[in-house]
Amino acid sequence: MTTLSEGQHVSLEGIVTRIMREQYEINDGSLSYVILTNERLSLGDVVKVDGSLEDMSNMQVSAEKIEILSVAETKQKTDEIKKKILENIKINDTELLVKDEITEALKPEFIEMAKYLLLAQKLNRFILLRFHGDADGISAAFAITKFLRCKAEQQNAAIYSTRDAVRDLNTFNYQYAPLAVFVDFGAGQESIEALKLLHSAGVEIIIIDHHPPVDEVSGIAVLLSPWQVNDDPISSQYPAGYLACEIARAAGIKEIDKLAGISCAGDKSKIIDVDDSDKDKALVLDFLAIYSSYGNNLDFYRNAIENPELFKSILQQAKDKMKNLYESAIKLMKKHNAGELALYVIELDNIIKEQEFPSRGKVVTMISENLGNERPVMIVGYGKKTIVIRLNQMAADAGYAADQLISELKVSMKNFIESGGGHAKAAAIRTHEGYTKSVCDALVELVKNREN
Repeated sequence: MTTLSEGQHVSLEGIVTRIMREQYEINDGSLSYVILTNERLSLGDVVKVDGSLEDMSNMQVSAEKIEILSVAETKQKTDEIKKKILENIKINDTELLVKDEITEALKPEFIEMAKYLLLAQKLNRFILLRFHGDADGISAAFAITKFLRCKAEQQNAAIYSTRDAVRDLNTFNYQYAPLAVFVDFGAGQESIEALKLLHSAGVEIIIIDHHPPVDEVSGIAVLLSPWQVNDDPISSQYPAGYLACEIARAAGIKEIDKLAGISCAGDKSKIIDVDDSDKDKALVLDFLAIYSSYGNNLDFYRNAIENPELFKSILQQAKDKMKNLYESAIKLMKKHNAGELALYVIELDNIIKEQEFPSRGKVVTMISENLGNERPVMIVGYGKKTIVIRLNQMAADAGYAADQLISELKVSMKNFIESGGGHAKAAAIRTHEGYTKSVCDALVELVKNREN
């Protein structure tokens, strides 16, 4: 490597990655230079610069001549520079937080994802990180933003809609090489049409998710999912927060284990042993997410977690509400005979309002957990437009699967169901208004008929 000195003539080719007043940051794949010039350049331009090195401390070059490469030359040179940047990115080959067949198979994906996100950052691309509004999605976003500069916004729904895509396209307008990163949502069938809109507009998409993906998503987005390793419901046990933590650790972030614990506590995952602190933080994040508006950023959650008095107050409120709702729910549940399966149905609107904590899913999960695992149990909770299904482990072992039941209902009740999906033990359906009870009744009959 040639040793540079101040006053020396330099000639370089690189990508414009930052624009300042009469200054441009240009990366040639090995070094970043600050170029002084009166020329007008744009982000992403690939240029050839001749000039003199004025300041070694920030590699400042006074340009004597600047030439923007042709379209054909730009493509080839861009690929060369990106390849060189990737080769120079340092990755930590650390021991995984969880070591098993699935995580070992995912390890190369963690490394490649970390390198690719760091490359995007070095090129100063516009990055939108959209995270699902629950403890898992929030902890995943915390992990990613520890090494990535981006615009982070909350996604309240578990799917990505056409309305979401149109709004985000407006955000991406006139931004350089936009990149959308979705964590803990986006890989299901209901998100495909919206993802296609982003893709057709030239927006690159990355999805980090543990929900069952559809094959079509891989042709639209870069997907990191445990389901790509093992097409089995066990893959859902590797939450997005855990996946994001492994990516962050590969990118060089240390002491991030607690975020993985929070995500696992929030999603009831058993891959990591969680403690009461993890559970409390997950509960507080879930509480706040229910009341947070769409697009909320991470500072709100970070401040709540780091403020002891506020955290304590929120935690107590959350626990009190959970206890009171459980006591009300148990009294209102109706049991149906379904052979070996204990099938309980509850109308959720009788005990909780929309947009209130806990979420309908958390209410049904709480009931399922408190009924124990001494026999197969399925809980079905329904509201104005939603149906939530939870199964205990014995029910899953007996062959019941919530996502499969929903798939069957989508065929028989297709005119009444807007969307639906999830895991084998936890899933949900969104219906057209006024048809939730009908779909719920059909679900109960479907379960009963399985025993006949």
